[in-house]
Amino acid sequence: MSDILSVLLMLLDDEVDAFWCFAGMMDRLEDLFFMDQARISQLLKSVGRLLRFLDPDLMDHFERNGSGDMYFCFRWLLIQFKREFSPQAVLILWDALLTDWLCKDYVLFLCVAVLELYRDALMTLEFESILKFVNELSK
Repeated sequence: MSDILSVLLMLLDDEVDAFWCFAGMMDRLEDLFFMDQARISQLLKSVGRLLRFLDPDLMDHFERNGSGDMYFCFRWLLIQFKREFSPQAVLILWDALLTDWLCKDYVLFLCVAVLELYRDALMTLEFESILKFVNELSK
């Protein structure tokens, strides 16, 4: 949650405004933070289905290497790519994600786009290396 708040504090000069924006953002994302993780599990499955449709070879590779559950995308969904992009890029990205203009879960397409961007590297990796590679994208 502090990842989300930090972006809002950077953008807004007033802590009260930042608080209310954060409250609104958490209203939108609260299902992702429930202990049962039902919503985030649903989104991870949806990322897998979308990847299966768009790039079955990459999805087969993940499944062969014990990564078919797409858990390496967990942080991306939870904090909406905050750590993967520069602060300015995150603001633009969140602006697009929060509009729900194209679809409510546009973040799924972003997950697949990032995977496709690094497809060649990911196709050479096994389970632990896939997780490590994805986590290191935030550096």
